[in-house]
Amino acid sequence: MIIDKIANFDRYISLHPGFAKIKPVLEKYSDTTLEPGKYEIDGDKVFAVVQGYDTKEAAPDKFENHRKYIDIQYITGGAEQIHVKEMTGLRIDFPFDEPHDYEFYKTPDSFVTAELETGEFAIFWPGETHRPGVMTDRGAAPLRKVIFKIEA
Repeated sequence: MIIDKIANFDRYISLHPGFAKIKPVLEKYSDTTLEPGKYEIDGDKVFAVVQGYDTKEAAPDKFENHRKYIDIQYITGGAEQIHVKEMTGLRIDFPFDEPHDYEFYKTPDSFVTAELETGEFAIFWPGETHRPGVMTDRGAAPLRKVIFKIEA
C-alpha cells in the first residue's frame, strides 16, 4: 500500500507501466462534476471508475481483494477512512467473483486505518485487502473519488 498526495504521483510511475497512462488524465478525473461510471483509458487494461457516495460506519466482513487489477483510489472531494490488511491468514467471507474481480474477507482482529482527504490517493496491489468508504471521526459525509484500475 502507498498513500500520498496526487501532486506526487510522478514518484510512482516507474512502479508499473500502466501508471504512466493515468498521469495525462489526472486533471480530467479531478473534476468533481464528472458523472459516476466507468471510463476507458486503455481498454480493459487501464480504466477509471468515478464514484460518489456517503461514507458510513465500517461494514462488517467487507475487506475486499482484487486478483486481476491494482487499485489507485484517488479522493477528489471529501474524506474517508480505508482499513487495510495483508490477506495472509484472513478468512474468506465471499468467494472470488472473477467477472467483477473481487472477493470479500471477514474483518480481521487488527488492521491499519488510513484517512484520505481531497487530493490524496492510495495504491492497493492484489493481496492487500481494503475496506473503503468508512466515515472519519467527523461522521458520515459525501465523498467523490476515482478508482483507477490497472491490470496487474
